[in-house]
Amino acid sequence: MFLGDSVLRSGFAILLTMPTAAHASGGDALGLFWAQAGLFLLVVVSFFVVRLSSPQKTVVFSAYLISGIVANYATLNLPYSANATLIDSVSAFVPLLVWIVALGYFVMRVERNITGRRTRSSGAALRVTPGTGERRR
Repeated sequence: MFLGDSVLRSGFAILLTMPTAAHASGGDALGLFWAQAGLFLLVVVSFFVVRLSSPQKTVVFSAYLISGIVANYATLNLPYSANATLIDSVSAFVPLLVWIVALGYFVMRVERNITGRRTRSSGAALRVTPGTGERRR
């Protein structure tokens, strides 16, 4: 390792702790910044834990990113000091909820396809005639 790597790492660490990275003065917005960073890390780690196809992962990640952009755009013109709780809640929970719903949708869809799939032998399942309750093949 040469000197440039350590300078780059320390510069990156300083940048992450600066409140200006969150576009706010003081350390007020650092909680929101770390919440968003933790959520992003959770989303990325979930792709290694949950078995989804690449297009499904792309849809889930795109939904997460778009919801984050929409949430930040919705709170863009609000003064942070007067609306800190609202901004923090919307900016953190909207992407979290969208990620949970999108991931849950695809996980349930994959699970239902695995457990609910009919084979050719079970294709001739018993059918119930409506109104009579009679079963036949």
